[in-house]
Amino acid sequence: MRTDRHGQKMISLTAAATTDLIAAPSAGHIEIDHISLLPSGGANTITLDFGADVLTYALDDSQAYTFDNASGDTPIVADEATAVTITLSSATVVTGLVLYRVIGEQ
Repeated sequence: MRTDRHGQKMISLTAAATTDLIAAPSAGHIEIDHISLLPSGGANTITLDFGADVLTYALDDSQAYTFDNASGDTPIVADEATAVTITLSSATVVTGLVLYRVIGEQ
C-alpha cells in the first residue's frame, strides 16, 4: 500500500552555508507544494537544490519570495532518494516555510 507522507519545515537560518532542508527519503522522492522565503538584514542569494533541478533567487533585504502549488498539479519535484538543500550567499537572517510530500516511501 502506498502512503504519502506530508510534512512542513520551518526555515530559520543565519549562516552563509549549505544546509539540508529536508532529509533524503530512503525510498521515493520529495515534492514541494509551497515555499516562502524572507531575508532580513541584507540582500541574499538563496539556492535550493533538488538534485537535477537547482533554483536560485537573488532577493533584496525584506524582499519575500513565495512558490505555491495551488492547483496541486505543478509541484517542484526532487530526484529519487535526494535531500533538498538550501544555500545562503550571505550571513543574514532568512526565515520561511516549506510544505512538502514524500511520494513512494515504503
